[in-house]
Amino acid sequence: SESDIHIHWKGAAELVLDSCTQYLDQDGSIQQINPDK
Repeated sequence: SESDIHIHWKGAAELVLDSCTQYLDQDGSIQQINPDK
């Protein structure tokens, strides 16, 4: 079975986003973060 990991991080948004490589879209699908968007 899959494990769910939830991380809550308080801090400057630009620093938090710099460490992210993926996000969940509104359908719950994992998407790669594209710096060009």
